[in-house]
Parts: sequence; C-alpha cells; structure tokens
Amino acid sequence: MSISSLKGGVGKTSVTTGLASAALQRGLRTLVIDLDPHADTTTGLAVSQGAGTEAGQLLRDARRADRGRRRLKARDSRAHTRAGNC
Repeated sequence: MSISSLKGGVGKTSVTTGLASAALQRGLRTLVIDLDPHADTTTGLAVSQGAGTEAGQLLRDARRADRGRRRLKARDSRAHTRAGNC
C-alpha cells in the first residue's frame, strides 16, 4: 500500500501512522518507509532518525527476511512430503 500526494497538508502522515498502528495492533507485520525529507512519519512512530532507518537498508533487510521465510517454507514442505503427509 502506498500513501502519497504531491500536495502538502492532506493527511498523508496521519493516515500512514494510523494504518500502521492499526495493523500492528492486529499483529500484522508492518513496514513503513518514510521518504519525506521532513521525516514526520518517522518521528510520529517514535523511531530515532539515523538508527538504521535508511530506506535502502530497510528494503534490503526486508527482502533478505522474505527470502529466509521462503526457504523455510520450502524446506518444511519437502519434509512434510517425505513423511508421506501429502
């Protein structure tokens, strides 16, 4: 999901932090990427700027984690099949 607008003051930060908070309360994995130079969303979510929050690094970390989950899922699926549980 992407929240964007070229116009300022339309509620992008409020909508983003509200949706992220609601998703987290429901136990959903949530990644918010704040590309705005003012970093109001980052501040609103109480994340310290410069604390490993560089957008490129966050995307690389998320991609690496996703690959790891896929490998685990494939391994579990193969083990399940070998055990005759299909």
